[in-house]
Amino acid sequence: MAAIMPRVKVGLLHSTIFAVQPMIDEFRRLFPEAELVHFLDEGFLLMLARYGGASKQVGTKALKVAKAAEEAGVQAIQCSCSSLSPAIASVRPFMLIPINDIDSAMAEAAMANARSVALLATGVGVHKSMMSTFQKVAARFGKQPELKPVLADTGRIRRGEPGFFEALAEQVYAASRQADVVAVGQVSMAGCMAFVKEDIKDRVFTGPPHAVSAIKSMIGSVQS
Repeated sequence: MAAIMPRVKVGLLHSTIFAVQPMIDEFRRLFPEAELVHFLDEGFLLMLARYGGASKQVGTKALKVAKAAEEAGVQAIQCSCSSLSPAIASVRPFMLIPINDIDSAMAEAAMANARSVALLATGVGVHKSMMSTFQKVAARFGKQPELKPVLADTGRIRRGEPGFFEALAEQVYAASRQADVVAVGQVSMAGCMAFVKEDIKDRVFTGPPHAVSAIKSMIGSVQS
């Protein structure tokens, strides 16, 4: 009888509850054998607002949460917050397990053949982090695409309310007319893909599918 292999435990580091279900859905689709352990701390959002982005203080907090996840026994960590991506980069050297930000893999895919990228997000702070991540990835691969921050405006419709993703899909379409591809920041906005026009879907990128594939590959590399 074949031995039953234990499931891989992946810690998910969230800064908002709105990112939890999209990440669960993507893991079920692309990495169903992973056992997910959630570490939700909305205090990150308060700190990001207070310090204007992924400051040293935010990085210190990220390291504490990541280390707590590591000590709990997860074998890898996936962050679901775009604004925390620069902090995750600073945390990585201190970890004994793989830790992945949400945007780097998306950035690599989006810039593979694009000369310009529209970075769609709901705030300047997210744009700041996305710009930093995309610039680092571009430099790593010797690319110089034009990065265009685009503010997503859904009017009075807020996250979790009916029509939110439909309104975002309209914003994606408008952004697609400004650049070769569109990179949608914030995991909580990924649901808009269900409403994006079919003729531009191949030019629209979201973080979850690329990040899940990346963390799966990282775990495979460690285990092999």
